[in-house]
Amino acid sequence: MPDGAIDHVRLNEKSRKAIKNNHLTSSTDDMEIEFFKIESDVIAKVLESIERLPEACRTVFRMSYLDRMSVRDIATELNIAESTVKTQRQRAKNHLREWLKDLYSVAILMFF
Repeated sequence: MPDGAIDHVRLNEKSRKAIKNNHLTSSTDDMEIEFFKIESDVIAKVLESIERLPEACRTVFRMSYLDRMSVRDIATELNIAESTVKTQRQRAKNHLREWLKDLYSVAILMFF
């Protein structure tokens, strides 16, 4: 998953909460509301897919992409080899790429 998508997930929590709690103002037009709903669905699917990852992959993925830790720091914290961190990170990306392939074009349009 591109770093831009992860940044977008981090930065749009407020938008997702507004949709979830129906706090959109009446001045928001229908198209913008629909965009937010689609965006919310895409983000929810990405987050659900991250949760589906095997534990080792999920841990390394979160530390690498969400916490922005280096391979060396992850290896040190988890007491594993740097090559293991790289392997788990690649496995996580492969799983996510496969699971989210249908959302890829939508995500590209939304996140970039």
